[in-house]
Amino acid sequence: MISKDLEFRISQYIDDDLPSSQQAELRQWLETDSAAAVALEQYQKLNRLLKNVGPVPEVDYSALSARISDAVSACDAQPQILYSFKWVKQAVSVAVAACVVIAAGVWMSSSMSRSSRTLVQVELPRAETTAAPAVAQIHIGPSANSSSFNTNEAMVVKSTKLVIASVSGNGHDSSLPY
Repeated sequence: MISKDLEFRISQYIDDDLPSSQQAELRQWLETDSAAAVALEQYQKLNRLLKNVGPVPEVDYSALSARISDAVSACDAQPQILYSFKWVKQAVSVAVAACVVIAAGVWMSSSMSRSSRTLVQVELPRAETTAAPAVAQIHIGPSANSSSFNTNEAMVVKSTKLVIASVSGNGHDSSLPY
């Protein structure tokens, strides 16, 4: 394997472009290095082949030009099919909007579940059907005259459960089972 520099000097030597001060040095190098001598022989063969190329075919450039022009005209005459992907832009917009809505819903759900803690859970008895009138009617919640009602507290009533929850996130121990 010879270096690129030596290979370049060999090609310059064959083309008679190598300065005379470097020609003697290259000849000495070729006498001592067999790989460089083989490279010189290959370059000389290639040089002879390139110089002895057969006759160049005659070309009628006006006829060639006419054929190329006819081919281009034939391509222009054919109807071109254009594909429109405008619907893709709309579909991507809808998909992005849906992702934003889903992400906002998940974020709101997780932030509400972190700040809301169940303080008391009361299991209520199942409603019984009786024909008797109610003994007493109880109203749960602040009275109309009360101004000290905390709006951060809420009461959630389900059919058989009463859950009192606080959404203020006031630092209660969340490790408790209730």
